[in-house]
Amino acid sequence: MFFQGLISNERGLTIVEVLISFIIIVIAVVGIYLGLLYAESQINRNYHDRVAALLASGECDWQYYFRVTFREFDPFVAREVELNRFPGTTYPPLKGIMTMEIVDNRDLVFGRTVPFKTIKVSITWNEPLLGERVMVMQEDFFR
Repeated sequence: MFFQGLISNERGLTIVEVLISFIIIVIAVVGIYLGLLYAESQINRNYHDRVAALLASGECDWQYYFRVTFREFDPFVAREVELNRFPGTTYPPLKGIMTMEIVDNRDLVFGRTVPFKTIKVSITWNEPLLGERVMVMQEDFFR
């Protein structure tokens, strides 16, 4: 019996074996912890990007509505927006600046030029640990 010899060995573990196994466990735990920290920061960054894209898209929709209803755009510069608001938590709100710019353009369609306006909605914010981030969304309006 092969296992009979292993079980009857009562030699035990030496201090070197215990230290090596402890070091291996510590390195594994530290690696997992660092991976979790990186994953959390990436999740927050993706969340802020998604919120900025939704805010810019909503502003483009609002400008479309305003243009159809009042025959003009509602431009603005440096409007403050919040990219995260978690009530009941200790997270400080992440604030950004949203700006809308109107550009007159012309397009060549079937041999004639067609005027149109392009609006660019940009949101700028300072991501913790990553620095300044910018999200720009642009939409064209004909007529």
